[in-house]
Formats: sequence, C-alpha cells, structure tokens
Amino acid sequence: MSRQRTGPLLFEQWSSERAALNHDFLQNRLLTAIAGLLQRIKKGEELRVGDVQRRLDSWSRYRDRLRAMIRAASDAVRPSQLLDSPELAGLPASHRTWVAQLVDSVEEARSSVSQRAAAIDRQLDEIDRGIQRVRSDSIADDLQRLYQAISEMSRAISNLPSQLDV
Repeated sequence: MSRQRTGPLLFEQWSSERAALNHDFLQNRLLTAIAGLLQRIKKGEELRVGDVQRRLDSWSRYRDRLRAMIRAASDAVRPSQLLDSPELAGLPASHRTWVAQLVDSVEEARSSVSQRAAAIDRQLDEIDRGIQRVRSDSIADDLQRLYQAISEMSRAISNLPSQLDV
C-alpha cells in the first residue's frame, strides 16, 4: 500500500492541530466544564440533563476534528518526511524508497503509533457514547466517568510522538 506524500509540513500541521484540540479544547474547555459541573453537584446544586447536555455541546463540534487528527497520527509522525528536507534532498532516488520504508518501519515498531492511535479512536467512541448516555438519575456518576475517560484520552494524545525521530 503506498502512502500519499504530503510534504515536510505534515508533522507540523498535525502537531499544531493536536495542541489545539488536546490542550485548548479537551483540557481547557471540556474538562474544565465537566469539573465545574461536578463542583456544582458537590455543593448540592441539582442539575438538569438539558443543562448538562448544553455544557457538553462543544463535543459534537470538535469530535470529527479530533477523530481526523487521531487517524492522521501514523502518517503524520512518519520520519520519511525528513527525506524531503534540504539536508537530505540529495539522496539518490534509488535510495529514497528503501530508506523511507526502513525508517518508517523502524519508527512504527519502536513507537506503535498506529496501535496507540487506534486505541485513542476507540476511547473517542466510548466518550461519544458516554455523553449521549448522561441521565438525570445518575448525572454525577456519568460526569465523573466522562471526566476520567476524557482525561485518559487526553493523556494518551499527549503521549503520541512530539517530534520526528530517525
């Protein structure tokens, strides 16, 4: 199976999107909103499911971007992108193909990015189902489970490679 070459900016673009979605959305917006709801419950305030769902509406706006970023991870962290850099541009074409395959295979074996991204994708599905399941009779428990699941997914995203290595 051949992979489409997208140039040396693929990692930089993916890394920027990962930061925006993981840090800005998951950690600063969604987890903060859920923590605020849990704090209100802890103080004895009764929350309605509709109010909670409105606070979680941002999930549906960002879910597809998150999924696309996660699914792009294995291509984004391919070290063969570095073969397009000026320092390696002089590598003969006859060597580029096998070197690209070698460095990409070694990186995948070392980091298991494809498997890790697939696991994060499954976590995303579970969070999506969890948000849909918030019920009035178990709001606190549902929110606590969501908070834990989103925190775990955020940590897993943070643990994806943060630089290209050869």
